[in-house]
Amino acid sequence: MEDFRFLPDVVLVKAFRYLNLNDRANSALVCRCWADAFDHPSLWSTAQIVVQSCPPSRRPPDNSGDIPIQPPAPGPYIHWVQMSPPPSPPPPKRTTPSTPPLDQRIALLTHKGRLFRDLKLTVLYTQSNEFHNSEAEVIEALNENCCELDSLVLGVEKIQQLLPWHGPVEPEFDAAALLPIETYITSLRRLKKLTVRTWPRIGDEDTDPTMTLLNTLSNNTNVHNMKELNLLWAVVNHAWSVSRSALPSEDELVMLLGKLTSLERLSTLMSLLTENVLATFARPRRTKLMVLTLLVAYQTRQQRYWPYNYERVSFDETEIPSTVWKTVRENNPKLTVNLTFTSQIQHVDFSAILKPYVPLVSIEFMKYSKCTSQCLVLLAELYSSSLEVYKDFSDNSNGVDRELIELALKCTRLSCFVHHGIIGYDTVLSIAEARKESLESFDVLENHIAIEDYGCNQDNDDDNDECMFLWQQKAREERRIKERRNAMLVSLYGNVSLYMSRQWKASII
Repeated sequence: MEDFRFLPDVVLVKAFRYLNLNDRANSALVCRCWADAFDHPSLWSTAQIVVQSCPPSRRPPDNSGDIPIQPPAPGPYIHWVQMSPPPSPPPPKRTTPSTPPLDQRIALLTHKGRLFRDLKLTVLYTQSNEFHNSEAEVIEALNENCCELDSLVLGVEKIQQLLPWHGPVEPEFDAAALLPIETYITSLRRLKKLTVRTWPRIGDEDTDPTMTLLNTLSNNTNVHNMKELNLLWAVVNHAWSVSRSALPSEDELVMLLGKLTSLERLSTLMSLLTENVLATFARPRRTKLMVLTLLVAYQTRQQRYWPYNYERVSFDETEIPSTVWKTVRENNPKLTVNLTFTSQIQHVDFSAILKPYVPLVSIEFMKYSKCTSQCLVLLAELYSSSLEVYKDFSDNSNGVDRELIELALKCTRLSCFVHHGIIGYDTVLSIAEARKESLESFDVLENHIAIEDYGCNQDNDDDNDECMFLWQQKAREERRIKERRNAMLVSLYGNVSLYMSRQWKASII
């Protein structure tokens, strides 16, 4: 067997990618060659850090009581959980000093933080709005060593955002608690992509504009060359969870987008896209906007005198005029719009969103949404020459087979078709026949393919003497239907594969 010390660096680095941080550190002790592979910059380009505040009653002593948790690879992951102080009497002190776990984490940020390029930062505020000394040191290490990032995913949350709050009024949140995070955002340089998942709400009394996230980004001139901005757009695994995040004002968003003149991709909530916000992309001397991704979900506004009563804000209240869309399309000729629906939308709001002057390319319905037959008719009529992607992950049991076939026939550029609802056998075959090789992605669920009952229907006598044999007849009939269904599915897979010129099979869940 050849000596592993003579493996090429490319092979060693690729093998190290499958190891977590502890295993990488142990492997680096083998030889100098492996130690050099451990320090390769590509292994430290991705990192994930979680910081959380601690209530005063549960604050551990400085540099003690923190236990690191190491999840699997890829990328170094830094996560610590606050533990209560040790019970009395305390254990005897060691004669030889030992390095606490926190020092190892700060050493990691100090020595490897300059190599981080893609960072996911989660800040969780519990009952306290302050960080104790150990967490403050970690944030300070971020400010000093993790400023040369290409991509940042930021999630700043209060515990009330993650757990249901049953009190009449949410606990007050001090805006000064966000100063360490805003200081870190101010220190960022050459950032190309920013994703803001959540940002905590602040009471009405805190109206200082310098305390908002968007104004902090506007004041940092080093990030004005950003190429992609994802603002409060967070969907995981085709589902959606409600997050009570703070929504920026229209003036703040307009001011930020006006300074991000190199922005090419924007993802945000549909409720934040107003006439003035969209008009910023029609201004001269700025980079052409390429992709606009919108998350469509109903927003609620709390009534003034009753904290438990919310009224839904309809999309037709903030409908953007067609003249604004036409002006934006003239200044951004390659602009494409992607829509993602997270909840059931009324037909009135569908009509307010789906307009012929919107350059819609992709539409997606998440798990808790619903695509009706009226929506499919609008898509086929308005976007027959632009729609490329249709995805429906909802459990739609309504009969929309005729509308699905019409959508596949009229939309000449449709290349991705996903439908996880009930769909007929003939509908699957008709869609494949209509799109053929141009359908690059075609996904339906096998157990949702509706096939006619091919069982044998026999007339049974009403003689009571034969009742004991009815269950045997029923079992044989069910087995015959199952065999017939499997045979029909095999035939369907073969015919669809012939139309698409490649092997195809429905998904199984």
